[in-house]
Amino acid sequence: MLELTQEDDSSNGTTLTFADEPWELSKVQKHAVFSGMKVVVDGKSCPQLPFTSSRASPHPELGCRIEVRDRDRLTEWYNKWRDSYYRDTVLVNFHGQIVNFAFSPVSENLVFLVDMTGEPTGIRMMLPARTQLIENKAFEALKAAMEIEAYRYIQKRGSHELPFAEYKRAAELGITLPESEPVLDVGLLGGDTPEPIEVLMPKDFPLERCYRFAEDGRGCESDEANAHLLAAGRIFQ
Repeated sequence: MLELTQEDDSSNGTTLTFADEPWELSKVQKHAVFSGMKVVVDGKSCPQLPFTSSRASPHPELGCRIEVRDRDRLTEWYNKWRDSYYRDTVLVNFHGQIVNFAFSPVSENLVFLVDMTGEPTGIRMMLPARTQLIENKAFEALKAAMEIEAYRYIQKRGSHELPFAEYKRAAELGITLPESEPVLDVGLLGGDTPEPIEVLMPKDFPLERCYRFAEDGRGCESDEANAHLLAAGRIFQ
């Protein structure tokens, strides 16, 4: 039961006061930093930060903005909301309530920041816990939008090491990527060999010719052999 009282004197803004056990600043900061509200604990203000930067792309049809970042470019405030450094690749900000989930449309270490704008949206949080999204049509539309934003992010960067299949997928989405960068992973080969064999980069041999197809006869890409270089649209010997 709540007791309501009438206040005749007007004031600017709204102050929320809770009668509860003492709240420690270190525990409140995580929940306040992206809330958009000024939060003070024991006379000390919690940090206030925007969830996305000016680089975020608006998606009014979903009621949100989407920003793509490299995983190692997240600050500690984002990482506090990630249960797993490698798995949780999407952070959704519902006006201060952050939920995470895993979604990786490309084989790069990218993270997606989804900031709800208050516009009409079909994206819903599962009640009563509000710790995950409902997998409805809007959720699928959100994943489709993030896939496009991932390829746009790579396109703006101007270089990539994506496999050929993802290069073709970008083209299907209407995004033209440059050819893949030649890459050689130096290491050891094991398997049936008596001892590990060191892998070295060939001397005086163009790296873009260092590829092979998988030996299963299906012409599948072999990551070790850098078959993603076929994205250049050439035929190598």
